[in-house]
Amino acid sequence: MQANTNSPARTTDLLEKQQEKAQAAAAAEVARNDTKAGAMLSASSLMAAVLVGVVPSADLSGAVAVLVGLGVLLNLAAIVVTLLVIRSRFGRPESMSGSFLHWADLTPEQLVEDLARDRRAEQTIALSRIARGKHRLVRLAVDLTVAAAAALAVALVAALA
Repeated sequence: MQANTNSPARTTDLLEKQQEKAQAAAAAEVARNDTKAGAMLSASSLMAAVLVGVVPSADLSGAVAVLVGLGVLLNLAAIVVTLLVIRSRFGRPESMSGSFLHWADLTPEQLVEDLARDRRAEQTIALSRIARGKHRLVRLAVDLTVAAAAALAVALVAALA
């Protein structure tokens, strides 16, 4: 006789593994976006430091000054957007059952009761939404940084011409 490969126990085990994989993947995406944001913050900060060191002593013509100003504004926007990426996204403790924010206000008995509930699906959805929002902000920060670099490159070429 052939074993039933779609038994309820096998289906439950498969679902358990899929839930664990999905939650781990969502958490990894949040971490990846935070890492990218850290790199973006370093790049934008470096650009800002160079600008602070060079621009005050430079004698800039009208068009070059406008381009440098545009580059500075775009770079500052990229820094602000990047900071929004790394800002906490967990929400209010009372709305985050199954999280450390919620657990901080529980008694030991309430914590045991809370841990008994499987919230992986809810947590995976919440993490996925956080990751998606962070991803969008990282993309915007990259776009702003590229635009700032382009404006500053054009300003440099114009100043040297």
